[in-house]
Amino acid sequence: MPGGGMSGITVAEDVFAAFQELKQDRKYSYIIFKIVRQKQITVAELGDKTKTWDDLVAKLSPTDGAYIIYDLSYEGKSGANIDKPILITWNPDTANVKEKMLYSASKDALKKKLGDGFGVEVQANDFGDLVLSEIQGKQIK
Repeated sequence: MPGGGMSGITVAEDVFAAFQELKQDRKYSYIIFKIVRQKQITVAELGDKTKTWDDLVAKLSPTDGAYIIYDLSYEGKSGANIDKPILITWNPDTANVKEKMLYSASKDALKKKLGDGFGVEVQANDFGDLVLSEIQGKQIK
């Protein structure tokens, strides 16, 4: 399939538009993307600016994968406050093997669609991988 990479998964057109609204317009705190019917990455949820990191983590299923763009705020080396979107692949250890493989194999299709403009990438396989202070620390390095 065109644009689907090795997994054959395509990326819905509204994915890039939602990313731009988060990145440029700062309209959202986060975007959750899901693979629907093993065919397409789509926008599953838009977290408005009142939503926090804890709100995002509470939305994640312990058994279903997702991709997340989160508008991370952190203090840079100079002491200035910085906002930078990060990409999180939520691929829990408790998900079924086929789904885990699908999310792993389809990430490049999503990254290609989004282009540049996000900071660190985080691979999270359990909730212990989603400690905000640790992710902020990775961004500063």
